[in-house]
Amino acid sequence: MRHTTWPVYLLCVVWIFGIWSPRMLSADPVSSATYAEALEMAELIASQNVQWSIYRAKGASMGDYFGSHSLLLVKCSGIREVQEGMIVLYRSSRGEVVAHKVLRHRGVWLETAGVSNDRRDPVFVRANMVVGTVFGVIHAASIPDGPLYTSDGRRLAVAYCKN
Repeated sequence: MRHTTWPVYLLCVVWIFGIWSPRMLSADPVSSATYAEALEMAELIASQNVQWSIYRAKGASMGDYFGSHSLLLVKCSGIREVQEGMIVLYRSSRGEVVAHKVLRHRGVWLETAGVSNDRRDPVFVRANMVVGTVFGVIHAASIPDGPLYTSDGRRLAVAYCKN
């Protein structure tokens, strides 16, 4: 019985001395950039090409890649430009934009999943559902609640990272 409790004691010691904290279990990557700084950088990059846009990530299914404190740089892409391993944005049957990783590309459809999810997405992504591919991520220390707006007053689109 003594041998089975040592991991619990070790975890308590590590937590007490600040080596580990519950924050480490969060999917959101950590950044020191403020939201204003992250948005400014994202807008600077996206302004270089008319096919590039910015989305706010919301959710936890993309694990260490990005989370709710991230801005996604997205290239408008068709299904032919998408490759396995890329992060694709697609419009679900509910009209929401979802950001998930491409597991399989079968020419006319994609099989996708959130990297933190236990299972694959329940529907295949067809060509008419593809919005674009993520080519960059900018993390912020935090992002305000509610709708967000770009510096010129346009509402920032949301890409959900669904479980």
